[in-house]
Amino acid sequence: MKKITFLAVATAALLGGNAYAQAEFDFSNAGNYHLIYLDEETLAANVNASDIVSDCRPNDTNSFLYVWDNTYVGVTSTGPNSNGVPGAYINLSVGTVGWSGMGIVNNNGAHFEAIDDTYHFHIALKTMDADSHVIIVGDEDANQVAKFTIGSTPFNDNGTIYEVLQDISRDGEWNAIDVPVADLKAYSVSGLVGYPNPDFTGNIFSMLSGARTGATIGLDAIFFYKPGTNGVEGVKGDNVKIFSTNRTIQVLGGEGIEVYDITGKLVKESKGTIVGTESLAAGIYVAKSGNVVTKVIVR
Repeated sequence: MKKITFLAVATAALLGGNAYAQAEFDFSNAGNYHLIYLDEETLAANVNASDIVSDCRPNDTNSFLYVWDNTYVGVTSTGPNSNGVPGAYINLSVGTVGWSGMGIVNNNGAHFEAIDDTYHFHIALKTMDADSHVIIVGDEDANQVAKFTIGSTPFNDNGTIYEVLQDISRDGEWNAIDVPVADLKAYSVSGLVGYPNPDFTGNIFSMLSGARTGATIGLDAIFFYKPGTNGVEGVKGDNVKIFSTNRTIQVLGGEGIEVYDITGKLVKESKGTIVGTESLAAGIYVAKSGNVVTKVIVR
């Protein structure tokens, strides 16, 4: 059996990074949170207790952050997380074992049975390395799990290929990935993603990062949530993904981008796969590529 090394969530070894720009989550138009990782300060300032359906964040009592065989090591720093709170995110570096894996495991029943296609999965990441990473969400024991690559090329895990969901910038800035649970089904062998068992215990979230010693990845703001009624819902297309960084809006799997403000006015467009956002005021916009429409946030 592979050895599990549990990492105390309060230790400085797991926290921080440099003071790069943030990719803050818009808590004003979301609710019904199922929490996997979120710092207490952000939670207290933005989320009402009545809006937390399930809290499975690592607490070193019945929910734990672990690494397999010490395959990652914690990286110490005190910079802000994706919501601007200093020293409050997971920062891991690949060790020398030859592979790497981590997870957040719940031993007291996740109670995530309410999650369905109306929910979104959210995670913030940052790195300065070119490596791809596999994100795994869902109940693997029930064969209701999505596995996808964050990177420019699919992740090859000893012959098992995990397709790309999205890439992120590689400049050490925070990137937010926000995807409907319905879309995660495209990255599941069974076509199902969910937590149907109210007493489910096991991995809630896990990640693989390959074998290159020193590759570092920061993780923050990991949760499921239900968008509010004022949100702009995405329209699913054939493997087309639109995402924003701190300076651009990009499309993967398609070509041509139109960006509209909340009044419906066209404010940016490109015939290519990327458009700059430096001239746009901070706020919520709607990006369109072909028949795919997605809400994006410009900061």
